[in-house]
Amino acid sequence: MIFDVAIVGGGAAGVLCAIHLLRTQGVPLRIALVEKVGGPGAGIAYSTRRPEHLLNVTAGRMSAIDADPAHFVRYLATHTRQAVSSDALSATFAERRTYAAYLRATLAHERARSASELQVIHDEIVAIGDDGDLHLAMRSGARLEARCAILALGNWPRALPMPLAGDVSPSSVLQGWDFEAIAALDAADDVLIAGSGLSMVDAVLTLAANRRRGRVHVVSRHALFPLPHAQHGGVPMDVDALSRLPLSQRIAALRKSASEAVARGEPWQWVMDTLRHENARLWQTLSSGEQARFLRHASRYWDIHRHRIPPAAAAVVDSMLQSGRLVRHAGRIASIVPYEGRLRVGIDPADSAAASIVVHRIVNCIGMQKDIERVPDDLVSSLLRRGLVRRGPHGIGLDTDADGALVDARGHADLRLFTLGSVRIGRLWESVAIPELRVQAALLAERLRGA
Repeated sequence: MIFDVAIVGGGAAGVLCAIHLLRTQGVPLRIALVEKVGGPGAGIAYSTRRPEHLLNVTAGRMSAIDADPAHFVRYLATHTRQAVSSDALSATFAERRTYAAYLRATLAHERARSASELQVIHDEIVAIGDDGDLHLAMRSGARLEARCAILALGNWPRALPMPLAGDVSPSSVLQGWDFEAIAALDAADDVLIAGSGLSMVDAVLTLAANRRRGRVHVVSRHALFPLPHAQHGGVPMDVDALSRLPLSQRIAALRKSASEAVARGEPWQWVMDTLRHENARLWQTLSSGEQARFLRHASRYWDIHRHRIPPAAAAVVDSMLQSGRLVRHAGRIASIVPYEGRLRVGIDPADSAAASIVVHRIVNCIGMQKDIERVPDDLVSSLLRRGLVRRGPHGIGLDTDADGALVDARGHADLRLFTLGSVRIGRLWESVAIPELRVQAALLAERLRGA
C-alpha cells in the first residue's frame, strides 16, 4: 500500500499534523504515523510523569486546534474535574503530563470520525529514497512507500561541550529529560546543572520535590534564568512600525515600552505577550547581518523574557536561591575530573563564587542542538549526505520554503518532503511552542490536501 502522507515522528508536532490531516475535508487520505518509542504525543517535551512539571503556557493557549481556542480547556474540565470556572481554568498552568494524554485523546477522536485512514507504526525511519514516490526505510528492515512525508523531528539535546575524562563514568552525567533518574538522586548529593534554560528549571523542580538537602549549582555562560509569567493583558504594539526599524532600535523600542508599562503599573511581560504571534515576521524582516548580531548578542536575553515559566515554578527557584541551596555561576565548564569519589568541575572563566565545584552528579540541560550537522540521527545524516536537505540560515535547523517544504543542497524546494517545528528555527526563529506548531500543522494539512 502506498500512503498519501507519512509522518516521521510521533511527538507533539507529528500528532498535530495527523490531527489536522484527519480533520481536512475531501478525498480520504491514507496516513502513516511512525514513532519509534512510546505512545504518540509525548516526545521529550511531554514525556514527563512528574506532577511538578507544568506547562509554560496557560491552558487557554494550548489548544491543538487554532480555530477552537477552548479545546484543551474543555478537555481539562472533563478529565481533571476541577471545580473552577472555564475562565479560571483557562488561566491555569496545567500539569505537563496531561498534555500528551490530551493529544492522544484528540487524535483518537479525529481518527474515529474521519473518512481518512491513520496507521500508527512503531519503528524508526533511518533513510528516505525516491523514484517518484518516497521509500522510507525503517530500523526493523521494513519499509513503507508514500507520496509525500512530513518530518516531525522534534528536538535533540546538545552534548556537554567537552568529552569526559577517560576515568569519569558516563553514568555520572544525567540528561535533563531523564526525570526519574534525577528524582532518584540522593537528597544529600551535590548536583551541578549545565545550562540555565527551561530544562534547568525542570531539573530544579524535581530536585526540590525530593526535599533536597544538598546544594544545586547551575553553570551557564551568562547565568540568566527564565523569568516568570504575569497575568495576560496589554494593548497590542504597532508591529508594522516595529518591523521597519533596525535591530538596535527595535530593542530600544521594546525596552521603552516595557518601562512605560511598569510606570503605568502594568507588568513588563505584557509587552512581550503582544508580540506573541508576530515574532516570525519580526525575525524575517531583519537583514541576515542583523539576525546574526541578534544570535551573537541578544538571543539569550530574548529567551529569558520570551520563554517564561509559571509563577509557581519561579517561586520554587527563587526560594532555593534565597536559601542558598541553589547557586548560579557565570562561565563555561572547562573540565570534569574524578575527585575523591565525586567530580571536580572546573569553570572558565571562573566567576567570583568558585573556580571549581565538587559535586556527585552532573545534569545536562544545555539545551537543544541547533546545528543539524551535529545531531545524532541516522535519517538526518542520510538526508544531508545525499543532498536532499541543507542547513538553515546561520547554520541552524533545516532550510525550508515559506510553507515548510524542505530545501535541498541545490536550493530547490522538494514538494514531497516537509517539516515543521524547531528545525525551522533558522527561517522563523520562533518555531517551538504549541501555538506555532498547531498553525504550521494546519497549513501543511491544507497544502497537502490540495497537492
